[in-house]
Amino acid sequence: MAAHPDVGPDGILFSPAARVGRRHTRATALRRATAVVAFSCGLLFARNALADPFRWPQPDGPGTAVVLTYSFSNLLDDTFITATLTSRDVRESTAEAFRLWSSYAPLNFIERPDSGPSPSDVDYGPGSSPAIRIGYHRIDDGAVLAHAFLPWFTEDSGLAGDIHFNSLPALSWGVGVGAPAFDFLEVITHEIGHALGLSHIYYADAIMQPYYTDRFHGPGTGFLLAPDILAIQSLYGTGVGSVQPMPEPSTVLLLATGLAVFFVRRAAATLARSVRPLASARATGN
Repeated sequence: MAAHPDVGPDGILFSPAARVGRRHTRATALRRATAVVAFSCGLLFARNALADPFRWPQPDGPGTAVVLTYSFSNLLDDTFITATLTSRDVRESTAEAFRLWSSYAPLNFIERPDSGPSPSDVDYGPGSSPAIRIGYHRIDDGAVLAHAFLPWFTEDSGLAGDIHFNSLPALSWGVGVGAPAFDFLEVITHEIGHALGLSHIYYADAIMQPYYTDRFHGPGTGFLLAPDILAIQSLYGTGVGSVQPMPEPSTVLLLATGLAVFFVRRAAATLARSVRPLASARATGN
């Protein structure tokens, strides 16, 4: 199945200025002042201006529950995971990012084991694949940190909603570790916005602006801004959703080991109790 000719992925771009004293320049102060004025003037029109035709089905209308599954296609393998970004960082940051969006709209995210083709920008049938598959592949434009596909034709397209990180070796990742690593939490939060149907926000400061700004500083520091909240509520209405990640593989193994030990000990204790009366009977000659 070919990708829709009019719809390509939206992503977050790296602006070198973000790492060269950006927050301490006059240009930055002027830009932020302009953004505040623009935001104040545009706030009344934000709900209509940011409404996007691409969204996940919500049969009962805005404000009612939407359930979306997600998975990690290849993001947890040894190519993307490094010394500065562990699989635990990826899983916990992704859950935190989903939780941010579900705090303002009735979106319920459930992690599932992955199924489907290797990540690429070639469309595929949805089949039984999770709605949002998160992976990586090489994106030749080094200024693109990641991209995501808007939820268009979700009943026919498996690519709709998928998130791809750029696997170029020159890019390094972390969570709250600072430069030169890019913050995974900030980027996954932005890309989930696209996967839910949001385009870039240009008129005001927002997580959904197109450029990486290095504004998160570790686990628990993620946030959305007013334009992001208005945008997601313009698509799905107001409400509160939930996030249900799968247990870490190590946690599952520990639980299985604990259960196995418990049942072995219980069986041994039962056997011991059944043997004692028999030994006692033999000793008394009965």
